Amino acid sequence: MNDLSEHRDNALQNKGRTCPCCGAKLHPAFYFCIVCATPYKPVEAITGKFSNFEAVTDPDLIKTRAPNVWPVFWSYTVVLFILLILGILMDAGDSAFAYMLVLGSILMSGVTIFFSCRFWPSLVVQFKRLGLFTPAMALSVTALFGLLTINYIYHYILLQTFTEFKHIPTHFEEAGLGALSLLFFICIIPAIVEEIAFRGLIQHWLVRAITPLKAMLLASALFTALHLTVLSAPYLFAVGMLLAWVKYKTGSLYPPMILHFVHNAVAVFIFPLIANF
Repeated sequence: MNDLSEHRDNALQNKGRTCPCCGAKLHPAFYFCIVCATPYKPVEAITGKFSNFEAVTDPDLIKTRAPNVWPVFWSYTVVLFILLILGILMDAGDSAFAYMLVLGSILMSGVTIFFSCRFWPSLVVQFKRLGLFTPAMALSVTALFGLLTINYIYHYILLQTFTEFKHIPTHFEEAGLGALSLLFFICIIPAIVEEIAFRGLIQHWLVRAITPLKAMLLASALFTALHLTVLSAPYLFAVGMLLAWVKYKTGSLYPPMILHFVHNAVAVFIFPLIANF
């Protein structure tokens, strides 16, 4: 025991250069010689470095590693609220509602073009592979039609319960807008714009900051929030999670874009035909 104390005193005087016991080089990150295990400085000299350590939370990680998530989301939100205010001022009826949707698609497209140019390096890598002929895509197609079945039943109940609730095609018909307008502004543009915004930018950044599951959950929650619909929120969140999952598994934006387009096309073209039987 006296020998150990003596070695330690000698080591402390040696100021961490070489071990007086075995002559090995002393590593400053350890309080003992890594060769013979002779202590050469108090353990507090090492642990003291971590005394002020604070756990890093997910919001902190997002703020430092994905700082553009919130500016992008709030930009889309501001555009949406501008549309809502215009709708209130115009006292938008059924036909005017369709024109508000068209105007919203145009404005959202403009915002997306701006962010696509601004953050093109983040997007371009997600367009380099198709990701269509993958097990994840096949599973997602199956899951999508399961969700569409739930969607039809759920919105059928809403139509029967709330007489003021109408399908989007009804608004377009009353506004004198044809099927091509419905296809372009409700199916094509949202599939491109929303996938670039929520999966291509927001989710892509979040995965770098937090765990993939948390990234998909948050991106899907923001996707749901932007639609501003309480009645359809649970369903939209489920769709958002499906699109987020296939994007994460394939690493490509093409699968979620195609699934998004198919989902909207079935909802606005096929469901009304089924309801008429």
